Amino acid sequence: MQYIKMKNILFILPWLPYPMKSGGHQAIYNGIKAICKDANIVITYITEEKDYNTETIESFVSTLNTNIQVEPFIIKEVKRKGFSLLLHKVHIEIWKVKQYLLNRIKKSKKKNNNTNIDICEYLKTFYPKSNSYINHINKLIEKNSIDIVQCEMLGNCSIILNLSQQTKNVFVHHEIGFIRNEQEIKTRKCTDYSTKAFWELSKIQEIGLLNKYNAVITLSENDKNILKNEGVETAIFPSIAIIDNNYTYNQKSDKYNILTFIGPEFHTPNLLGIKWFLENCWKSLKKKDNTYILKIIGNWSKETQKILCKEYEDIQFCGYVNDLTNELRDSIMIVPLTVGSGIRMKILEAASIGVPIVTTTIGVSGIKMYNEKHCYIGDTPKEFVNSIIALKEKEKRIQIIKNANNLIIQEYSLEALRNNRLNIYNNII
Repeated sequence: MQYIKMKNILFILPWLPYPMKSGGHQAIYNGIKAICKDANIVITYITEEKDYNTETIESFVSTLNTNIQVEPFIIKEVKRKGFSLLLHKVHIEIWKVKQYLLNRIKKSKKKNNNTNIDICEYLKTFYPKSNSYINHINKLIEKNSIDIVQCEMLGNCSIILNLSQQTKNVFVHHEIGFIRNEQEIKTRKCTDYSTKAFWELSKIQEIGLLNKYNAVITLSENDKNILKNEGVETAIFPSIAIIDNNYTYNQKSDKYNILTFIGPEFHTPNLLGIKWFLENCWKSLKKKDNTYILKIIGNWSKETQKILCKEYEDIQFCGYVNDLTNELRDSIMIVPLTVGSGIRMKILEAASIGVPIVTTTIGVSGIKMYNEKHCYIGDTPKEFVNSIIALKEKEKRIQIIKNANNLIIQEYSLEALRNNRLNIYNNII
């Protein structure tokens, strides 16, 4: 297929995807990298003045080795004096008291009922953006003669309400919000009517906003089918997510008893996933072989670390690590997710590095991996534990690693992503 001639594309992002400290950062960064030599790219996002760093932006642009224009919308810090400063301090103290009381109420609810879920916070995702930010976006569109506006992540979905219909627009859906919420409601066993009503409201809003775009890009065929079945009528194009697969690593060690879990606590699916594993699998696994240890990689609160380490033995919290390859070396990565949509970048990265994976069906959803060929899949505690035990055999580990690594090379390359995205833009234009 002959692709469109070089076009001007505006990426509206939730943040600068650099350094790549999460799966979302990697997915966005590689989406830009794949087409950066085929289009004139302008990037914008909201950042506070205290977080704005020109050196980080320069490093980001230099890694792509091409001309990319980065135009963040900077929220400047308001300098208050006199009565205004006093009033501001009073407001802060009132806010602190309010947060304290809310936290007390939430803790009280959790003690009595561990089904609490706040979808009201999720609904705020769809709030319209400020007039000043919208004006900033429209000026960039006019100044750079933008042909396509590409919004990424659910927090930017409502921007479509203020975009000119003269410019083509596309939304990249990294994770279907209403699917994630539905799974979380089931996992937490929520039964109250208000939670279900808020979930329905969030679903209606999400689908309604997606239908206003010229096109929607999902990161898997599975997510495309879900959106289509749930009422998204605009054009939906399945895509892929990729990671840097320039690793060279062969697992030569006989170690089988180091388990690794990747993900920060603030991402709810990670918290629910690790709790499910520890509550349902860990003690059973330790009874079969007491030498297993679990390393949890990512930022977790000291309070949670203290609670889990007191309840379960042989758990290590590693925090954020710069060299993930080295940290995962000679381990088995577990992805015991019960909640989630989109693509788990951690699975692609582990397969690329050469680390065997044990996951749930939800964890591997959207990735072309098959049970006992590319990974092991277990949806019940017994299946999950037996999958880990099965990988004690070195030959099985090596074969799983080879199959998964070959899949990454064949299906999840930068060139495959480039062809996919250019084909989509071709259809949109």
